[in-house]
Amino acid sequence: MMRAPSNCTQNNTENDAVMITRALKTTAATVGLSLLLLSSAQAARPILPPLTEFTGNPYNLVMAGQAVEKIAPNKVRFERQEAFAGDVQASVVLRLDEETFADLQVDQTYIVAYTYVTSDPQFRESKYEDPEGPRMITVRGYGSPALFEDTPDMRFLFESVQRDDPPMARDVLEALTRQMARADTRTRALAVVELLLRRDLLASMRPQQAERVATLVTDPAVDQELRAFLLEVAVAFPDRSQRWLRDACREVLAQLEPQFVLETHGPALATATIRAIADHGSSQDVQALVPFLQSNAPKVVTAAIESIEVLLLRDGRAAPSR
Repeated sequence: MMRAPSNCTQNNTENDAVMITRALKTTAATVGLSLLLLSSAQAARPILPPLTEFTGNPYNLVMAGQAVEKIAPNKVRFERQEAFAGDVQASVVLRLDEETFADLQVDQTYIVAYTYVTSDPQFRESKYEDPEGPRMITVRGYGSPALFEDTPDMRFLFESVQRDDPPMARDVLEALTRQMARADTRTRALAVVELLLRRDLLASMRPQQAERVATLVTDPAVDQELRAFLLEVAVAFPDRSQRWLRDACREVLAQLEPQFVLETHGPALATATIRAIADHGSSQDVQALVPFLQSNAPKVVTAAIESIEVLLLRDGRAAPSR
């Protein structure tokens, strides 16, 4: 049986963590400033919630339509069943990417967003009709194609953003969390990004809906970027004392290694998890964070430094005087 670490061992671990954080702080601050300047220089127009972007952009069209024919290369004919935005024709042939083309099932009904226009490569605001014909668009800020399962919840969500009398937040949350729990990756991505950009809904979050979020956060089969998005949402929940979030973060940390393939979204997931631990954890979590001080991802190192200091200082202030 393993014995609990002695006070001496715990103190040594904490002292080592403090020494490492001090040594790395200057480098991390420099890296953080560089990343901030880079992101500011590359900033584009604000990213809107995808439901608003799809239905509110005058260049976009949205419909529920049946996929009636696959046309090579990577084109599909849809027949309109219901229009949600724009002047949707009764029948339209859309271009889409190879993976989505392969996944699409003929005779199945989908909700799809598309456009007839394209942009000048150098002047993004310059629009003109695409000579190659209409194409399926993507979820801005994530990149997944706008091809979604046709479910009652999805129809409700697309209709809700255009209503003069918006539905209650709890009903929108119920639809979003049910859709993000579905196996279809594109439908899940839409629901997660919508929730990420609709913080106004979170005050109405109920325990059952929070449990759906927790299940996705800890599921290794779910895309890492979406899990990171959900952690950002979870730390903003109105009830910040929920134990499930702390336990979820610990489970995610146990799944991760400090060295990443930087082209993946592993660093983003690690950063979101480590920052969430700072809000909901304790000094008991410091030992799990120390390996991330040696990560090859600068943002992960910065998050680990800051979170370790927060956890140690918080428990230090809370400790009784002797």
